[in-house]
Amino acid sequence: MAERGDGEQTRRIGVLRAIWRRKEIVAICTLLVPAVVLFFSLREEPVYEATATVLVQPEQGEAPSPGEVITLADADEVVEGTGEELGGADPEFISDHVTVSSGDGPNLFRVEGTADQGHPRSPDQAARLATTYAEQFVDYTQELGEGFAGEAELVEEADPPDDPSSPKTVRNTLLGALAGFLIGIVVALLRDRLDPRVSSARELDGLLGVPLLGRVPESVALSREEGMQELPAAEAETFQMARVGIRYLDVDREIKTVLVTSPAAGDGKTTFAFGLGVAGATSGDRVLVIEADMRQPSPVALTEPSRVGLSTLLEGNADIDEAVTTVEVTTGAEGVSGAMDVLRAGAAPPNPTQLIESQRMTELLYQVDREYDLVVIDTPPATILPDAIPLMGHVDGVVVVAGLGRDRRDALRELRERLEQVDAPLIGAVANFAAAPDESYFE
Repeated sequence: MAERGDGEQTRRIGVLRAIWRRKEIVAICTLLVPAVVLFFSLREEPVYEATATVLVQPEQGEAPSPGEVITLADADEVVEGTGEELGGADPEFISDHVTVSSGDGPNLFRVEGTADQGHPRSPDQAARLATTYAEQFVDYTQELGEGFAGEAELVEEADPPDDPSSPKTVRNTLLGALAGFLIGIVVALLRDRLDPRVSSARELDGLLGVPLLGRVPESVALSREEGMQELPAAEAETFQMARVGIRYLDVDREIKTVLVTSPAAGDGKTTFAFGLGVAGATSGDRVLVIEADMRQPSPVALTEPSRVGLSTLLEGNADIDEAVTTVEVTTGAEGVSGAMDVLRAGAAPPNPTQLIESQRMTELLYQVDREYDLVVIDTPPATILPDAIPLMGHVDGVVVVAGLGRDRRDALRELRERLEQVDAPLIGAVANFAAAPDESYFE
C-alpha cells in the first residue's frame, strides 16, 4: 500500500512539474479565452428581461395543472390581444419575446417579457410587454367562464430591469478565465507528453536517478574567445555549486577523479568539464582536466590545440610533463585567480578506443590520482561512442551533462541503462542551457 501511495504521489508531482514547465501555455490560454469571451460579449446586443406574476386559484375542486395553464397562456387570443394593446405589434414578435412558466410558489406563474437594445427604452419595453401579456391572459380566462376551472389574477406587475439579462459580461469573462485555465492545463500536459525532449532541470534526477549537481546557464561569457579563463561571478558560481555538490556527496569514498559524459554531442559537457576544473583551481585545489575525446577535440579556449597531448602520451611518444599545459584562470568580480593543468587530446589517432583501453591509460589515471586533488575527464557521449566506457571502472564518479530542450528522454533512459550495465559510479547530473541566475546578487 505504501508503494502505491508513493507512486501516486510521484505521478502527481510529475503532473505538477509538467504544468509548471509549460506554464506559458497555461498563462496564454487563461488570458486568451476570457479575452475572446469579453470581445464577443461586448459585441452582443444587451437583452432586458422583466417578469410579471399571475396567481391561478381553483374556483372549486382542484386547480388546473401547470401544463394546462401554460398551454392556455399561449392561446392566439392572448397573443393577438397583447399585440393590439401594444399598438399593433406583430403576433409573431409577441410569441418570440414572451415566455410563461411555473413560478416560485404554488399556483404562481411567471410571465417573462424580453426586449433587446434595438428597441427604444428596452427595459420599459420588456416590462410593458410582460405586464400587458399577463393582463391579457387574465382577461382571457375570465372570458372563458366555465371553460376554465380556475380564477387568474395579476398579483405583480413587471418592473423595468436595471441591468440586462444577457450578456452577463462579468460572469462570462470569469467563466472564460476558468475554462481557459483548464484548457491550458490540458494543452500543457498534452504538449509535454508529445514533446520527447527534457525541458527542465527537475526532470533529470528522475530520469537518471541521481542528484542534480547544478544548472549551467546559456551565457555569452562561456562562448567568448577567452572562454573559461576569465569567468564572471554568476557563471563561476554555477560551477562552484557543482564542485561543492560533488565534494560533499553522501558517498563512502572520496571523489577525486570525475568522468564527464552526455547523451548527445553539443550538450555542453566539455564546457562543464573545464568549468569544474576552473572552480577547483580557484578554490586552491590541484586540478587536471583531461580531454579524452580524441575524435573531436574541444574548441574551448583554455589552451591552444596541440599535437602533443593524450594521444601522444598513450602512444608512448611523450611523457606527462611534455603533454600537460598549465593555465592561469580567474573568476568573479574580484578576480580570484588560480592555476590548473590541462591535458589536451593531441593529434587524432586512428585507434582512440584502443588507446583508452590500454594499460598506459590505466597507469596514467593511477598516477594523476596521487598527484592531483581533482581530475576531470572529458569524454565523448557515452550513447554514441564507446570511448568513455573503459574509463568508468577507473574513476570515482561519473557526471552526466544534459542539454535542456535538446536531449530526448529516451536517450537519457538509454544512457542510464548503459551506465547501470557497466556498473558505472554515476553520482550526479548537470542541466545545461538552463535559465540564467540573477546576476545582481553577484555584483
